[in-house]
Amino acid sequence: MATSQPAPRMPVRTRLLRPDIFSDDVTGTLAPGTLLAYLGLGTRADDAAFLVWRPAALAAAVMPYANARRRQRDFERIAAELVEAGLLRILECGCAELPRMLRDLAIGGGSKTYSVRDWHLAHLYNPRTVTPQSLMPPFPWLFEERAAEPSETVVHGRFVANRDGLDLIEYLLSMNRTYPVR
Repeated sequence: MATSQPAPRMPVRTRLLRPDIFSDDVTGTLAPGTLLAYLGLGTRADDAAFLVWRPAALAAAVMPYANARRRQRDFERIAAELVEAGLLRILECGCAELPRMLRDLAIGGGSKTYSVRDWHLAHLYNPRTVTPQSLMPPFPWLFEERAAEPSETVVHGRFVANRDGLDLIEYLLSMNRTYPVR
């Protein structure tokens, strides 16, 4: 069984609730615990509404005081409810998307973050730096060694993704391949 590093640490970002989240046809009908978990996941997502799907780590982040076994069980049930409501998409690439987060929560303060995209870039450049037991080969031809622009992500100190690498990341993140929560 492959072991992997924990999800990337998210920089501090303020999320502002939109008042109609409580009266919306979808979010307004959620059980209070499910709504609270959805909002908690929103605080863990990057600015494009993606997060690395590590259920145990996410459950610990949004329910830190619950018993670990119960927390995991409750989080799996809540995630299934969010998937059914269309508020969470779990992707085969190991990421998840909160499709309505950008509508339900406004972002304020802090620095912009696209940590899931950056995680994928590091994984493509050298998969074992992200998942030590990975059998996936590296894809160095998707990167070039050059000075980065301020909006670009640098991988391993000096490499920047080329257009093909960025296109591949966008493709991976756009795949609508959801699966049941386990």
